[in-house]
Amino acid sequence: MAVDNRTLETKKEAKFFIIIVKRDGVKKFIDKNYFSCKHINCTVIITKAKRFNSRQVAMDFYNDMAYIEDPALCLIDIVPLKIEYSICL
Repeated sequence: MAVDNRTLETKKEAKFFIIIVKRDGVKKFIDKNYFSCKHINCTVIITKAKRFNSRQVAMDFYNDMAYIEDPALCLIDIVPLKIEYSICL
C-alpha cells in the first residue's frame, strides 16, 4: 500500500467471490457478460468470471437470475477468489 504520493504501490491483494454453476454436466463460472438474448452466459476461463464483493451479493445475484428458468443451469457453489498483484522494480 502506498503511504504517500511519492511511493509506488508494489503489492496489492483483492478478494472477490465467484459463482460456480453446472451446465450440461460441466462446471462453469457465470460470465462477466452474463446475460444476452435471455440466455445466461457461462465460461470456464476464471479471468472472465463475474466477480462479487461478498458471498451475500453473489447469492442475491443468483437468486435474482433464477427467474430466467434455465433448467440446464444449477448452482454448485459460491467460492472466494483471491487475486494478488505485485511488481518487481
